[in-house]
Formats: sequence, C-alpha cells, structure tokens
Amino acid sequence: IGVSKPKNVKGFPKKGEKLDFDFVLVTPDSSTPGSTCFPPQQSDQTITAELLREDWKKVQQVGLNGNLITRYVREMVSEEKKTVSLSGQGSLSVTPPKAGAYILRLTTEDSKARHIITERSFYVSGSDWSYYYGNSSDEIPLVADKTLYNVGDTAQIMLQSPLPAGTYLMTVERETIFSEKVFHLDEPTTVLEVPIDKKYLPVVYVAVSSYSVRTKKPDHDFSSRDMDKPKGYFGSVALHVDTAPKEFDIAVTQDKASYRPGEKATFTLTATKDGKPLPGAELTLMAVDRGVIDLINYH
Repeated sequence: IGVSKPKNVKGFPKKGEKLDFDFVLVTPDSSTPGSTCFPPQQSDQTITAELLREDWKKVQQVGLNGNLITRYVREMVSEEKKTVSLSGQGSLSVTPPKAGAYILRLTTEDSKARHIITERSFYVSGSDWSYYYGNSSDEIPLVADKTLYNVGDTAQIMLQSPLPAGTYLMTVERETIFSEKVFHLDEPTTVLEVPIDKKYLPVVYVAVSSYSVRTKKPDHDFSSRDMDKPKGYFGSVALHVDTAPKEFDIAVTQDKASYRPGEKATFTLTATKDGKPLPGAELTLMAVDRGVIDLINYH
C-alpha cells in the first residue's frame, strides 16, 4: 500500500484540520493487483486506517551514585480508526485532535490472509501542552518541513519545547551568525519561519536556546536534589539548500594524449552553464600523482 503526504497542506498541518490522503495498491513487481489478490469474502475487502499519536511519559530515577536519570517512555494513543473499501486506489481523511507526532497506519489482508501494513509519519502543530521525545531532557527538538530548499523558499520549522512557556533566542548561522532573534512563547509548540537566502548555500543551521526559572522558593534540604533549579535548553536543525544555482559544467582538454618526464603539459578549462560560456567562474586545477590518490581510494 502506497500512501501520499497530506494533500493541499503547506508546511505543517494544524490540529483540528481535516487531512486528506491518497492511497494506491501495487504488487511486489509494481503492477496493479487483480481481484484474485483480494480476500474471497466481500466483507473482508477493506482497509483499516488508524491515526496514532505519539505520547511520551517522563520517568525519573535516582542512580546508585545519586545522579538523577531522566528517560521517556513512548506510548501510542489511537485517536481515530475507520475502514475504507479495498480497491486499486482511493482516498481517506482523518482529523488530528491534538498537536504532536502522528502515524497513519493502513492495514489489510491479501487472498492468503497475509497482513499488509503501511505507515506514514507526520507532525501536527498546535498549542497543546505535549512534550516531544528528544535525545535528552534538556533538548529543544526542531523539525524542518523539507529535506531540501530552494533559494527564495521559506522554511517552516516546528519547535517542540519541554517548557510550557519561555523566552527563546534563535540564530541562523554557519561560520558566522547571519541573524538573531529573541522572542517569547506562551505555548510549548510553534512553527518558526526562516526565509532561505542565497548566502545560505549549501547548508545553514538554525539554533534555538532557552532556560527555565524557579516556580517556587527552594524547599529541599542538603541531602535531597534541587528539582526546581533553573537550567538551559538547546536545539538545532540543518537546512540544506539546493546548489543548482551555483552548479556549472567544466570541460578539460589537453594538448597531447601522453607526456614524457620533463615535458610541459597544457590544459584548457572551459566553464559553461546551460551550454553558454560562464564568465567569472572560479576553478581549481590540481596535478596529483595517481599512486598517491590510489592510497586513499579517491575517485
């Protein structure tokens, strides 16, 4: 079963928004399945669609040396379940009631009662208080809406904070800081927008940091841990930018097919883009002993 991304959605879908998906059935050899592939009983010729939301439970333990160990246990919550007719292709819709990370799972059986399962993961934005699992309890997970951007695009980045509210510093950086911004959020989840500039080629990093504050006066004694002490939070995500605008072709020609030791070799380099000469191109020519580059398996 092949299933599409949510249709007619730009960036991340919002909670409470009806999402439409297309699906198609194919055999292992990429052909359309015939009726003999379906269950013999008409009543069994259905696809079960289930919308599952990831829920992470915070668990804290004190280790043997007294250190506090924080981990998260993943639970899958079923938010919606329906059946649709088993056909070569079709569509279905679901409505995520909360913000978070979701899985759309499609399940059916073939004529030999073998289970067929397909899953599509996606994120839903919203102001719900819902912590998202990260590599540590101090991480601010950031998720970009695309794996590759073009110059002129606007990247949408889902911020998933363990803080219910807070002040954040966002920087766009690489070898240097291109921009910085301080903002306050009254909710743990939001979508940040970053316009993609040509100076971000081929990759740029968006970093977000924040901190927690005390919610009450310290009431712990010397032998117990200070669970309410302030601490820092940090997260980052890489935005990859398509290098096509900077790509061009290079033709290399030489005045002879082979040379003897001590002879002078003359090479002509020609840079073109879309079949036309490209003035101002920067080229680097290296003459390297083949035996040397063979040692590092260079190709």
